[in-house]
Amino acid sequence: MIEFELYKHQFDALNLVKNHERVGFYLEMGLGKSILGILQSYIFDNPQTLLVCPKSLIPMWINTFDTFFPNLKYINLTKTLNDDICNFSGFGIINYDILFRRQNLLKLTNFTLLLDESSRVRHDTSKRTKFILKLKPKNVVLLSGSPCAGKYENLYTNAKLLGVKYTKGEWWDDFIKWSTGMTFGGNRFKQIYGYKNIDSMMNLMTEHGAVWMASEDVLTMPERVEQTVLIQQHDNYKTFIKNRIVKIDDVDWVGDNTLTLRLRARMLCASWNKNKINRIEEILEETNERVIIFYSFKQDYEILTTLCIRLNKPLSVVNGDKHDLYAYDHDNNSVTLIQYQSGAYGLNLQKCNKIIHFSLPESCDLFMQSEARIRRIGQKNTCWYYYLICEKTVENDILSALKRGEDYNDALFDKYLENLKK
Repeated sequence: MIEFELYKHQFDALNLVKNHERVGFYLEMGLGKSILGILQSYIFDNPQTLLVCPKSLIPMWINTFDTFFPNLKYINLTKTLNDDICNFSGFGIINYDILFRRQNLLKLTNFTLLLDESSRVRHDTSKRTKFILKLKPKNVVLLSGSPCAGKYENLYTNAKLLGVKYTKGEWWDDFIKWSTGMTFGGNRFKQIYGYKNIDSMMNLMTEHGAVWMASEDVLTMPERVEQTVLIQQHDNYKTFIKNRIVKIDDVDWVGDNTLTLRLRARMLCASWNKNKINRIEEILEETNERVIIFYSFKQDYEILTTLCIRLNKPLSVVNGDKHDLYAYDHDNNSVTLIQYQSGAYGLNLQKCNKIIHFSLPESCDLFMQSEARIRRIGQKNTCWYYYLICEKTVENDILSALKRGEDYNDALFDKYLENLKK
């Protein structure tokens, strides 16, 4: 069926789960989980495999089938109508956002459920998770490089899909340190302050078919080098943070609540800051090698696109509107602009060894995933990561949180604001 050689760690992963009907390949980004997912589904030998993934990864899966498994049948189900959705053979690919809108899929039987980026199925109250838990697969394959990003409460649904016999309450009692908190409106909630019995939790999931592998444990990975490039902050940044309002180019910037204040503070550190645009122009002029730039905001994309055109840089783009990697594939001096939400997951970009974080995300998972696009199987060169950080701004605070493995949230931003007053 295959005409390529597996790596030893991939053989090991398949051997570890050979007696399991439900498996989870929790291999760090870049270790070839997609190949394992297809192979394990093939081993289960059901007439249908329902492959669910984020929308942005559908092109990656199609390319994986075409490149490595040309003899396997697959179909993109995203535009298939509800009445016809069950009439496929082989692999049916669909994204998470459409899945629960295709109610006829609940009629499927004797099939394999393959969930890519299974960390997307973590909130048991969401429509997608409720729908997935109603499905009745014969076999299950879960794939994730960061199944919980250090938030072990988020592993409960994955454990349930693997067949772990725990209630949610038992999971929290055994593995989560929590107390009862109270909102201003008087509603109670569970406030997490730590975790416990983590080894027992991971062993429990291992007994139910989970395989855990880190890159450094199974491969000799290329060296990783990080460089923080400090940028002078926007002239109006301090005024905006202090007064929560400032006029820029005859437009009033208002931060009348925590969310808008934080959002606009981040925007002032991105393409609204001419100092950052000037610095990245210098960086791009100094290299004739492939470069990947991750960005957050629409204006980042517009200004970076204009800059690349002016510098005669071949341009590839991955965002919510476009998925074009032609220049990346064919031009050694190309620039690839990637929006975190659209391209942080799944892409194999090891032709490049340089990533520039132009504007940071607030999600630790997106940050970690984005960095793994180049440091993966097949990369032979030192991987360089450049963080363009505006000095003494919220960007410093965000980068610190992301490197600690935390999402950046209201509480951290409030603490940042308090420290500014001291």
